[in-house]
Amino acid sequence: MDRPRQRWNLIMIQRRNHQQKLSI
Repeated sequence: MDRPRQRWNLIMIQRRNHQQKLSI
């Protein structure tokens, strides 16, 4: 259960990074 959570965190971080790049 801990592993899937880490993967989700990575996806969320990547998505956030993508949004910031789009904002700039």
